[in-house]
Amino acid sequence: MTTEDILKIKDHGEMSTVQFKERLMNNYDIGCELVAFSNSHGGNLIVGINDETGEINPLSYSEVQETTNLLGNIASENVVPNILLSIETVSVEDGALVIATIKEGLNKPYHDNKGIVWVKNGADKRKVFDKHDEHKHTLLSVLHFHTPYVSDVNFYHNCLSEESLFKFQSDAILTAAQEGNCVFVVRCADYILRDFERVVNIFITASDEDRIRRVSEREGLNVAAARKFIQNGDNCRSSYYNYYTGKTWGAAESYDLCINSSLLGIDDTELFIKEFIEKKDKKQ
Repeated sequence: MTTEDILKIKDHGEMSTVQFKERLMNNYDIGCELVAFSNSHGGNLIVGINDETGEINPLSYSEVQETTNLLGNIASENVVPNILLSIETVSVEDGALVIATIKEGLNKPYHDNKGIVWVKNGADKRKVFDKHDEHKHTLLSVLHFHTPYVSDVNFYHNCLSEESLFKFQSDAILTAAQEGNCVFVVRCADYILRDFERVVNIFITASDEDRIRRVSEREGLNVAAARKFIQNGDNCRSSYYNYYTGKTWGAAESYDLCINSSLLGIDDTELFIKEFIEKKDKKQ
């Protein structure tokens, strides 16, 4: 890469395949960027350009050596599975820039050293899977064991196709399930884990009144907007589930247990599900 190439990239600014860092200030954050590039289409991490202003702040000779070594360490210690970087320096006025080229990974999904999977979302990155995202006062805390967690995030607003994301999500779910006990709150998990013996598939619903109230409180919406939000979400989930599984989202035959949480309330519903799982597990 030449100085002219750098200037052109700088003028275009950050994008899904280009990330600027003035200096490497946070190893974990840099590791997350490398993970996101590896899970997406690859790209370049350029050190020596301010990511807010786009101004070049060149590195000294000693900073170049330190940055090069640090990038190698981050790639091997903060990215799982490890990745190899192609690192080069480009001379500019008063110093140099360090450019790390990250290829699209062959062993997706990659995650950081905390178990979080990232993908590129435009010039930024997006978390799509967190092995340790446990929430208090939910089924996870009731079960009293370590439970990697997959949340039902919106997979559509990033640079991967829906087909790629379904494969990506499936691989992440299978990997976590093979490692131990898991709770997945996500579409299609029942289908993805259909060949596993110790699986309990649960569909939880609630009254329209309760759903609207919770969405209104969580999203800050009025009743009409909350109702539309719920309808759009249900349509999206059902279309996605029906398309990839060939089954019907919400149909009782697809699950081991269907329950209306409005009848017992959230806390008692959690206890009911816990008891159901324990009894089912004893019979297997």
